[in-house]
Amino acid sequence: MFDPQEVLAFPTSSPLTRVHRTETVERTTHSCPVSMVTGEVLLTLTDGTLDGVLPFDFTRLYRTSAVELDSGLGFGWSHSLSQHLELHGEQVLWIDPENRRTPFPRPTAARPLTHNSLSQAAVYLGEAPDELILALAGDVARFYHFRDGRLGAISDAYGNRLTIQRDHFDRIQRLDNGADRALLLRYDLKHLVAVDYQVFQRRGSEAQTWRTEQTLVSYRYDARQRLIEATNAAGESERYDYDEQHVILQRQLAGGASVFWAWERSGKAARCIRYWASFAQMEVRYIWDDQGHLIALLAPDEAPMSYEYRHGFPHTRPHSQARWSYRRNAQGDITAVTDPDGQITRYFYDPQGRLLTIRFPDQSSHQFVWNALGQLLEETLPDGALRTFSYDALGRRITQQDEHGAITGYEWDAVGRLTQTTLPTGARRAWRYNAYSQVTAKTDELGRVTRYEYTDDLHLVSRRINPDGSALKYRYDHVHLLLSEIDNEVGDTYRLDYTPGGLIRQETGFDGRRTAYSYDFNGQLMEKTEFGDDGSQLVTGYQRDSAGRLLVKTLPDGLKVEYRYDNFGQLISVDDGQGRPLEFEYDSQGRLITEHQGSGTLRYGYDPCGRLKRIHLPDACVLVYHHAKGGALTAIDLNGTRLTSHRFVGRREQQRQQGLLLSDYAYDEQGRLQAHAVSQKQRPLYHREYAYSTKGNLLQIADSRHGSRRYQYDALDRLTGVRHARDQSTENFTHDPAGNLLIHDRPGPRVLQGNRLRRRCDSHYDYDVFGNLIRECRGMPPQVTEYTYDSQHRLIGVSTPDGRSVSYRYDAFGRRIRKTVDGQITQFFWQGDQLIAESGPRHYRSYVYEPDTLRPLALLDGKGRADACPFYYQLDHLGTPQELTSYAGAIVWSAKYTAHGKRREPSHSDDERLEQPLRFQGQYFDAESGLHYNRHRYYHPDIGRYLTQDPVKLAGGLNPYRYTRNPTGWVSPSGLGGNCPQANKPGCLATDREGVAKVDEGEPDAPAPKPPNKYLYRGDSRKPWEIDETAIEPIGSTA
Repeated sequence: MFDPQEVLAFPTSSPLTRVHRTETVERTTHSCPVSMVTGEVLLTLTDGTLDGVLPFDFTRLYRTSAVELDSGLGFGWSHSLSQHLELHGEQVLWIDPENRRTPFPRPTAARPLTHNSLSQAAVYLGEAPDELILALAGDVARFYHFRDGRLGAISDAYGNRLTIQRDHFDRIQRLDNGADRALLLRYDLKHLVAVDYQVFQRRGSEAQTWRTEQTLVSYRYDARQRLIEATNAAGESERYDYDEQHVILQRQLAGGASVFWAWERSGKAARCIRYWASFAQMEVRYIWDDQGHLIALLAPDEAPMSYEYRHGFPHTRPHSQARWSYRRNAQGDITAVTDPDGQITRYFYDPQGRLLTIRFPDQSSHQFVWNALGQLLEETLPDGALRTFSYDALGRRITQQDEHGAITGYEWDAVGRLTQTTLPTGARRAWRYNAYSQVTAKTDELGRVTRYEYTDDLHLVSRRINPDGSALKYRYDHVHLLLSEIDNEVGDTYRLDYTPGGLIRQETGFDGRRTAYSYDFNGQLMEKTEFGDDGSQLVTGYQRDSAGRLLVKTLPDGLKVEYRYDNFGQLISVDDGQGRPLEFEYDSQGRLITEHQGSGTLRYGYDPCGRLKRIHLPDACVLVYHHAKGGALTAIDLNGTRLTSHRFVGRREQQRQQGLLLSDYAYDEQGRLQAHAVSQKQRPLYHREYAYSTKGNLLQIADSRHGSRRYQYDALDRLTGVRHARDQSTENFTHDPAGNLLIHDRPGPRVLQGNRLRRRCDSHYDYDVFGNLIRECRGMPPQVTEYTYDSQHRLIGVSTPDGRSVSYRYDAFGRRIRKTVDGQITQFFWQGDQLIAESGPRHYRSYVYEPDTLRPLALLDGKGRADACPFYYQLDHLGTPQELTSYAGAIVWSAKYTAHGKRREPSHSDDERLEQPLRFQGQYFDAESGLHYNRHRYYHPDIGRYLTQDPVKLAGGLNPYRYTRNPTGWVSPSGLGGNCPQANKPGCLATDREGVAKVDEGEPDAPAPKPPNKYLYRGDSRKPWEIDETAIEPIGSTA
């Protein structure tokens, strides 16, 4: 008997070395069920799943080339257990579920293991008499056990096993996972009529038996033994129609819509020439040459995709005026890619096909070292930094050392589940599982345990019990086991209702607010209706083209937003009818090169690796970015003069020159900012040091300018206290179980129903029927501030206690473009989600950021090349401005903040001569209201929460008003949910989305300069004809 790892040693299973396997349905259909190789239909449907440590999907496959075969599901159909071996003398023939026939030399005692290198499979002798085992390479290895050519079991590398039992007709009757769960296959004569999910009942001394919990699917056939109907557990049916030779003509979906195929040639040789649906949005035509090559693919309202072949492979891929060309070795791996600008990326392999080196257009290289088993041992990054890895005998990674020498360790159980991670600091995280490999307990670095309970029949989490004892409850009433109800920690319920196809039809928030959705036959949103507490409605309509792109959005107030695209699907204009249309231009690689925003225009240029090289700002100032080989930023120039210089080691910035000031940065083992020291001509000026708890929360900031601050947290890592050493002041907080921020020992409710804050100390808050804060009353006599919103819940007006009136306007993407205060207008210009410039009656400012972040780097005060004067930001660990300094190093603005971002005791000393409005990442301080504009919403620093609910609903988290989990370690640059800093970039983005459901409204994002080009890490695992618009799979990056 062979070690499974030895059997599968010939392929390289690392994600960095994608193997070329025999074609599968996904790889040959180009996202539709028609093969781009043969023109046949390849339709794969999953009818049920047997869960457990070795899960199994019971799938059906229809294949036109198999229409003469009946494998028990009618002509042309087979299922995932329909496979067997045929023995022909010295040859073994494997007939797989897709009816492909793969030959192997027959194993013998002298040669017990044989391979078929094309299919990346092996056959070897088993321990039982006459047993042959088929081993398939892949991300998860599978072993198929055959005796006398019949499939008897399926196993994995850890010995988990699915056992097949047969009836007296030799038909597969039951697939048993060994953990009291099974799939039962029921027949009528030779045809499969149903698949049941079964549970084994153990009744002590009584008879033990299998009990059917649910019929997952049932099948119906016509008189000609063709499958004509499949019905799921909810009674929803799909129906099929065929021609006289069993070639499929129509598939009617459960919702009533149908898809159709038209053919040339007949029977198993049929080739699709048209694929369309009963709704107008989908139609594809295929044109073939005499050699059987697909030469054109035509879709409505899209540019034709053409293919040119050389030796069976596409040599070029025309798209617009762009031309990508590829070179391959004899094995089919890509060895060179030339982009439309003539830049070449090269790939080098060893004799076994393992990737050794990628050489990028800037002549930097990414290098890899592998062991004999194809496991990555060393990785040298383009900047020269080295990462190393080690593995146990079963091939599981047990250590990873990053480019800074920090080592992370991993421990696994016998079935390959991660049980413990040891961080570079020595702290540990641990996980426990049930028999179905579901996490039942998670232990953090402080030993605090979060527990998970599951619904017995569904094996879906039913309750999450937090370390403080609070709990979330989940229910799954939908037929597709989609989440239907969430009970939060205070007992409020969020409800989700679905269409038969699984789209959200209506959602009801924790505060009772309802939103309903209606869709077209293609599942794209047509209308959204928001219901107020009083029954009033806000209806938004969506009009799309046949490709599903949004053309017109009709707002509840009747205004229309119109979108236009070029022939290649790129957004070229957006007009909301408010006098400031947006227009966009792209280069041959689809990168944004020009955008027009009313009176402002931005232009972009890129380097050979696709990194942003040059920005022309609206006031004609020019920023030029310089990078080292490997992508690290080395300098930024402003109008031909050096603005900043940077030194990175292993992708962490170690030093920054801003004018005459030099900043030095130090990091701990997990990449968190540990120290920031500012000096001038080797003379220390000020410094800050940061200390973190074992759990990773910020414990202390030692600040030479503002004194030390210490932080405290509760069991859920929420901030509970701050102590300022210099003035001995304290800030204390509590939170209700749902995460709403409260003031410690102050009057007010202890639990906020529906997450709406009604009273806090001497302040009272009122909301409109859609949950927007509309009135704030403070003190006695009451000081009243009123807020006004448009039909999209965007703040458009503020009335202050002193009688001032403020108004705001936005563009079609929801970015604020104008504010008017006492008749004085300020206009704003954007680069994607970055505020790039503002223009007021007496000022003009531009903002420069660290690349691909919202961490400010410099403020340019003044308009145009002659007047723009740079000032430099000094930031804390989250990217919050602490000082603004001149070229000479003078502090022209500084701040001390409360825990939730309000500036404390602003100084009016002579050296603070410049207003600086940026606060937490992505926030802009409005002096007229005291609020922070945060891109999609407004943040109230006095109460540490947003005025309005999260536009993305559950996708932003369970509390729609909360800023972040805690304001000392998290940021929300976009105002959508909370975002956590990555280890090596404190304060940057990492998704914090507790929600599990979101309706896709199909609105395009604001175009912005693309990040650096992405490069594949081995040829390309797809077939040549499947290389689509991106040309190659985006696996790695030059940045």
